[in-house]
Amino acid sequence: MLKEEERRQRETAVYQAVLRLIGNGADITKLRVQEIAAEAGIGKGTVYEYFSSKEEILRGVTAYCMDSELARVDELFARCRTLDDVEAAVTEYLTDLYRTRAEVYRVVARVLVAKGCDTPCVCSGELRRRLEGAVRGLVLRLQEAGEIDPAVEVQYAAFVLLSVWVMYVLALGTDGMEGWEKENISANGRRMLTRALRPTGKNGES
Repeated sequence: MLKEEERRQRETAVYQAVLRLIGNGADITKLRVQEIAAEAGIGKGTVYEYFSSKEEILRGVTAYCMDSELARVDELFARCRTLDDVEAAVTEYLTDLYRTRAEVYRVVARVLVAKGCDTPCVCSGELRRRLEGAVRGLVLRLQEAGEIDPAVEVQYAAFVLLSVWVMYVLALGTDGMEGWEKENISANGRRMLTRALRPTGKNGES
């Protein structure tokens, strides 16, 4: 157990080192394992005990980043008690993501794609199941609180929430959709949440 914990700690140190180096402007295509090891405070030989190549490190970085983002989402959902809380929290999260981490993630993804490497996807496997579980848990909690109509099916409510968040991704993470202002995307998302999920008559909606 101790060795496994030590392995996880060292792998995490390597992933975080890569993210720091890229964030500080290092050219990922020229980055050497020796530089990663030095940044992580680990010997180069030790790094090769866990990873066979820089590409394997980068694949691990991608999985680590997705796992970290899902942990942030779990924490974010835990403090949401209303649909307004959800909207504010998701907006805050996406704004922070695009301001501080998204570009580094894109850099890693571009290198892996260019090398023909498979990369983890949030839409598959354990990551998808974790996201679905988090959203379903949020729906059930908001139904108990009277924020989401108890008559609405949990699966449908989760679909609505995810659909609206995709709209927010477009609004906050890109230049938006052609012909749409960011404010309009957010406003329409809010209206969709209210009309599809709130109990009849709440906040003046039907």
